[in-house]
Amino acid sequence: MFKRWARQYPNLTAPSFYIECAVHSVADSKFDRYLPLSFAAVALELVGYSRYKVIYSVAGDKDILVPSEWHPDDFEAFQGKLLTDAQLVVNAMKATTSTEANRLWKLAFGD
Repeated sequence: MFKRWARQYPNLTAPSFYIECAVHSVADSKFDRYLPLSFAAVALELVGYSRYKVIYSVAGDKDILVPSEWHPDDFEAFQGKLLTDAQLVVNAMKATTSTEANRLWKLAFGD
């Protein structure tokens, strides 16, 4: 879901592998079978990371949140977009009509 979400922002420097590593770094307890809740919980966890956090590759062989890999400035730009869209997903889950939920979901993930 995160890779799909990121594709709507072509100017965002968030390579697929780094997104995979960031999501992999989130505790299992943040994931849920209900995908919108899982996306929101994981996104809010990622948004809370400091630019100084160590995020290891999936293989655990290197920190990917360094200037020579995923530059911390680019990671912060990723976090900013993610926060905005995670809030839309939370609001979509709280929506009282399917029309409103769909509208918010499309705002978060694009068409």
